[in-house]
Amino acid sequence: MMRTSEPMAREPKADFAAGTGMDPETAWAAVLSRDARFDGRFVYAVRSTGVFCRPNCPSRRPGRAQVSFFDEAQAARAAGFRACRRCHPETQGGLPARSAVERVRAHIDRHLDERAVARACASNRVALLIPCHRVVRGDGSRGGYRWGVGRKQRLLALEKDQQDRAESARGRR
Repeated sequence: MMRTSEPMAREPKADFAAGTGMDPETAWAAVLSRDARFDGRFVYAVRSTGVFCRPNCPSRRPGRAQVSFFDEAQAARAAGFRACRRCHPETQGGLPARSAVERVRAHIDRHLDERAVARACASNRVALLIPCHRVVRGDGSRGGYRWGVGRKQRLLALEKDQQDRAESARGRR
């Protein structure tokens, strides 16, 4: 192997892409203090982990020598870093709230009958005499009902009728 007297080429330390208007020390202070006011103004990337984060990320703070700053998440991704899984720096305001709400709403809509059965079991005053059996199995799939699906549907309809009558009686007062 031949040695040369030329210095090794190092990766340039680009603390900020052009146009941010913020010095690296101010950005580093924001990272150290997890200052949410700087969220959306820049992201920081950690060379040792290959991850980029928001300034207010709850993750452990890296050493300053390992950190580079970028004015936007796309620039950090283009430099070869991946997005943090804790602070989700590529989305507005952390987790994509709208899609999360939609997922929760769809889950609730798919499992309304299970909620009704759970409510019936919870309000069963004679649980020792007429036990409610597990409706959701350990793996998350729907379980059976001891007396059959038809009877379960009749019980759910009866419970709904009772609720409707109680609500209409409250409305008459």
